[in-house]
Order: sequence, then structure tokens, then C-alpha cells
Amino acid sequence: MIYIIADDLTGATDTGVQFSKQGYNTHLVIVSETGQWAVPAREDIDVLVIDTETREIDAPAARTRIRQVLGKLQVAADDVLYKKVDSTLRGNIGVELDECLRNLQVDLCIFTSSFPQNARITVGGYLIVDDQPLGLSEYYQGDLAPEDASFVPTLLQHDVQYAIAQIELRDVIRGRQAIAEKIRSTAHTAEKILVADAINEGQLHELLVSSFDVDRAMLYSGSAGLANALSDLYHGVKHAPNAALRSQDAAGEPVLVVSGSRRTIVQRQIEYLKQTIDVVEVNLDVERLVTQREEMVARYADTAIQGFRQGQHVVLHPDPAYHHEQSIQTLLSRHGLRFRELELAIREFLGVLVANILDTHFVKNIILTGGDTAIGVCSCLQITHLNIIEELLPGIPLCVAKFHETRELNIVTKAGGFGEQKTFHTLITTLTPSRHREEIYESIT
Repeated sequence: MIYIIADDLTGATDTGVQFSKQGYNTHLVIVSETGQWAVPAREDIDVLVIDTETREIDAPAARTRIRQVLGKLQVAADDVLYKKVDSTLRGNIGVELDECLRNLQVDLCIFTSSFPQNARITVGGYLIVDDQPLGLSEYYQGDLAPEDASFVPTLLQHDVQYAIAQIELRDVIRGRQAIAEKIRSTAHTAEKILVADAINEGQLHELLVSSFDVDRAMLYSGSAGLANALSDLYHGVKHAPNAALRSQDAAGEPVLVVSGSRRTIVQRQIEYLKQTIDVVEVNLDVERLVTQREEMVARYADTAIQGFRQGQHVVLHPDPAYHHEQSIQTLLSRHGLRFRELELAIREFLGVLVANILDTHFVKNIILTGGDTAIGVCSCLQITHLNIIEELLPGIPLCVAKFHETRELNIVTKAGGFGEQKTFHTLITTLTPSRHREEIYESIT
């Protein structure tokens, strides 16, 4: 079995789907805020993905939860362990990696957050995102200087007790033997983490194959990019073709798109969708959802339900004014909130709103954008387990979940920064082909 430990829901699904698309039965379980979760039986599961929900909690709490999760796992000698990290290195990366190394019987960790399919590469130990060093991109919100914020060993070193070495691009370019020699060179040193450069998928494959040639117990850690390479090379038992599990009766049903993400690309994706498909757009007044929650839930739910009854797709998202820094600061000051408290209020509101909509009008297709949005909705729907079915676009999977024990939901999860301008349009036409035959034909001609 492969065990994947991820710190948020969209990260868990975008990594798990790398194995689903190879035909492995991939199951995801969400750890509750109190650290509770049930370990499913191993019999029919090839890959178990555990969403620890530790990205936004403090470091000591994250360390404790990771330790508790690891303590429940029954890891066999031939099992593979993968510590998923955010491709832009958000969260308690070093703390969680350190705890894994302390508690697992491994000799070395191969680490790379490169995900070339989504414009994340590592060169000289520096993470480049959308052609910019991480520290200069919109994804970095910390206090380090840009050069330090972009250098992966620096980001890790503060929180790990182990020495860190690098596999530089020149070694990767030289090929398998050079990489293997670099890995072997750590055998009698204090170095237990190897941060590897990679600028394309082929190099991620080379890193893994080279590590297989070295007789050392490995922990692999990275984004969905390294997981994709691992899924190509892993040769385990396959229990079932996952695509057969898709909720087929939803193919003609409208789609609910829910986004709480502030990423620039998400706004472009929504605008493109509005221009190309007839949708009902529900702009959420962020201030009123804080001060008049019940009234706003009822109002927005009614608007969405009317749209569904007319056969239209519906998009729920905060009003774009929420994305302007001055507007946010004014709102925070007016209500005595910290920014994270506002994010959590939006997350909870979206979850309650979706639950209210589904209680009145059962929607079978849902697209959730952003890790906070995804966990907020799943929590309110009391969804703790998902089957990861197939990859609709790079890093964007379709999952199936049970709602109220008997109803099946098609749930697409997308990290806020993932995708291109056409992404929502493509996802909707893929989910509901019978409704959009013309659009599909135009996209391929």
C-alpha cells in the first residue's frame, strides 16, 4: 500500500488522483479538528490518502496531530510513504517533515516540490512559481527576504533537526548514476533530507528511479508532481478501475461552483466562464456574511436554487472587492478581526450555504476551489471519506462522496492557484457533456 499524508484537502486529492489515474483504488479520509479519524480496512485499498488538516494550525498542534496519525498506521515493510507538501510551500512543512522522520523507520527523505505541469520547478534549491521566485510571487505571505523565502533548504532548516543536502540540477542532468551517487554519499553523514532540483517530469522520474537503485529506506516528500512520477513507477496490486465509480446519473445535471480563493487566476477563470456559459453568479457581500449570516445564507441560497430550477449552473464566490487590500483592511479594522478569522468566517459561510442549498435542491455536481473552501463545504456536509476517481485536468481530480449516507455527489477539488483561464469552462463541459456538446466540439476543432 501507499500512504500519502497531506495537510489540506485539495492537496490530498490532487496527489491521490495521480494514483487513481493509473487504476489504483484510492481512498481519502479527513482527520477531524479534534484529531479523530478511522483507519479503513486495507483489503480493497491500494492507496490511502490522509488529510490531516494541519496547514493552518500552529506548529506544535501540527506536530502532535502528525504524530497521532502516524501512530495509527500499520506500515508494512513493502509499503511506500509519501509526505505531500504544498507546491508553494505553505503550511508547517518543516515541522511535519521532521515529525515523519522521527517516527518512521526511514533512512533518508527525497524532497522536491516541483510540479512542472503547473509551472512549479526547482533550480539550485530555489522554488520557481509561474516564472518567478516563490518569494516574489503572490503565493508567499511570510516575512523572509525574497531570496530566503525562495530557497527550499532555508525554509525547511528552521523546523527540522536533521542536516539538509541538495541534489543540484547539474547532477540531475548527468543522469541516474550521478543522482544515485549523490544519494549514497549521505550514508555516513548527518544529512537526512535531500532537496532535489527538477524542471520537467522526466527529471522527477530519474530522481525516483535513482533512489530505487540505492539500498536505503526512503521517505518521499513533494507536491503532486513527484507523486505523479511515483504513480508511473509503482507496481502494486490494482483492485478496481476507479473511473467506473463516477456517479453517472449526474452527467446532465447542472454544476455548483464554489470558490473562496483570492488567487488572481480564479477571478480570470470565473470571468471566462461567465462569458462562455450561461451561469447564475452569486457575489457574496463579505461584510454582510460576517454581520448578517443567517439572512445572507437564506438570500443567497434562494438565488442559487432558483437558478438550478431553471437548469442553470451556479457560481458562488466573494465579491471581487474582497480582493482589494484596502477594502480588506477596512473591514478587518471595523469588526476587530484578524485576517485568518475572516478567512474562517468565509469558509464556514460557504459550507453552511452549500448545505442549505442541498437540503432544498439536491445538486449532484460540485466544484470546490481552494483548500479552505473544500474542507468548509465537506465539514458542513459531514463528508469525511472520498473516493478519488479520475483526473479531469492536471492536478484537478473528480471524487465521489456519500451525502446523507445514500446520495452520491460528484465533487471536483481544485487548488486556488491551479489551472488556466478556461479551467472552469472545461470542468463543467467535462462533467456535463450532454448539456454542452457544442462547446466540447468547438474546443477540439
